[in-house]
Amino acid sequence: MQAPDLARYPRYAKAWAAARQAMLDPGDALYIPYCWWHGVESLDPVSILVNFWWNEGTPDGAGAPYDALLHAMLAFKHLPAEQRTVWRGMLDYYVFESAGDPSAHLPDHAKGALGPASPGLFARMKAIVRGALGT
Repeated sequence: MQAPDLARYPRYAKAWAAARQAMLDPGDALYIPYCWWHGVESLDPVSILVNFWWNEGTPDGAGAPYDALLHAMLAFKHLPAEQRTVWRGMLDYYVFESAGDPSAHLPDHAKGALGPASPGLFARMKAIVRGALGT
């Protein structure tokens, strides 16, 4: 952004102070670490940008994190604040395991969606999500 409206975006100046810039020539490539925010400005009328996110460590058949983010925005973003707080707690507990493994006390066969990663588990969960979305 050449001339940001600092009255409208007061945190821009602080973000810009922490920003890093790089000028690339034809044939150059730039590695940007996973989940780093970035912006690109082309100085030529024609340029090609290839963005690829590696999801190393993601088991085969698991869902894509970006898809989950979009689904979470669809499901939670427009709820009243008190309901979003409840769901944040649920996600922290079940997904991010803020208090440890919530199913540690159960045998694997009784863990349902919290069970060990496997193609079968992922297929069942995707079928539930498709059903919930009506697709």
